[in-house]
Amino acid sequence: MKRRTTFHFTLLLTILMGLSSFVNASASERRPSAIFYLDARQGCYSLSYSSSLRVPFDEVKKLYRVSCLGLHQYEIFFAGAISEIGKYSSQGSNVNAGKLALDYCVKEFRKLKFNTRTKSDYNWSIEEEISMGNWLADTGPELVRYSNKFVCYLGQGVKNRPFFKEVAKPLIKGFEKYEN
Repeated sequence: MKRRTTFHFTLLLTILMGLSSFVNASASERRPSAIFYLDARQGCYSLSYSSSLRVPFDEVKKLYRVSCLGLHQYEIFFAGAISEIGKYSSQGSNVNAGKLALDYCVKEFRKLKFNTRTKSDYNWSIEEEISMGNWLADTGPELVRYSNKFVCYLGQGVKNRPFFKEVAKPLIKGFEKYEN
């Protein structure tokens, strides 16, 4: 009888130890958490936690910060504020705020150097082109909190197609340093 009890106790202990190591392993897995698009900083981002070969040019509200050496669709090269944008936005002139932000993004974009993509690169295609854009706060609560803030970003587009492709290395030279 004592031998059977010892066996059951040992079996139960082994199962519990196995379960605890499984729980600890999954608890230690680090998944990136989504951030609000206007809280993004310079670096690389994915539109979703899982891989996606391409993402549409839809309005973005959340992003996942990822390594620039991993799969991503967006590279943010400026995230900051200009007081004039807040002035235009608060007056309801989103057109002027948008033009001011876009002009600033174009100026910063022209300073960038880019890595070359070749046929051997992940998700490569012949009609690729780098596309640039910017995000401003929407009217309402976003505008109250982020009145001066805007974000300049770029991605790997394809001529005449409304999406960004997923890439596996940085488009912008020097972005290799952004490993999360």
